[in-house]
Amino acid sequence: PSTKTEERAIRGAVLSRAEGRFMRRFRLPENAKVKEVKASMEKGVLTVTVPKPEIKSIDIS
Repeated sequence: PSTKTEERAIRGAVLSRAEGRFMRRFRLPENAKVKEVKASMEKGVLTVTVPKPEIKSIDIS
């Protein structure tokens, strides 16, 4: 089956539209909290949320 794909970048986000089967892979940083990844789909839009690791601060005196 043929697949048509349209993709464009807008302010750091990637918008994609595809007909037929579709797969997208992303590399996550090594320190990503992969056990806390959440995904939801609403009206054909997939939203994936990956929490950022906590930033450790060191007090310098």
